[in-house]
Amino acid sequence: MATKKIDAGDALAQQLAYLRWPIPVREYRFAALHLGAGKGLRARLREARMQDWRFDLAWPVIRLAIEVDGGGWVSGRHSRGAGIESDCAKLSTAVSMGWRVLRVTPRQVKDGRAVAWLEPLIGVRDESALHETLMTYG
Repeated sequence: MATKKIDAGDALAQQLAYLRWPIPVREYRFAALHLGAGKGLRARLREARMQDWRFDLAWPVIRLAIEVDGGGWVSGRHSRGAGIESDCAKLSTAVSMGWRVLRVTPRQVKDGRAVAWLEPLIGVRDESALHETLMTYG
């Protein structure tokens, strides 16, 4: 029986849960929530030159987000002109709203660098749990 390949965002969420770190919100609609979701949202987004952007993982209370950029080695969306420009607009808008955004690759999730970069921003650490997590989910 073949094993199902796990999405890097799901893998990172599992690593964080295993470490008992604060649980992030998946697919957080930061632009829509900034402008106020509800009737007329599309028009407000257009007027603000935004899209209904989402973060892969986010901790809204501390304005920290993670974007997992896949497809970099296979000419995916994040490595082509229009995709790069769109990502720049999204992240620049988020930063101008006061968000801190980490961009990571699936490889950086798998080898533990994503968790290591998050640690000082979230402010928690348990070395033994981190090692065991990487052995289990890495």
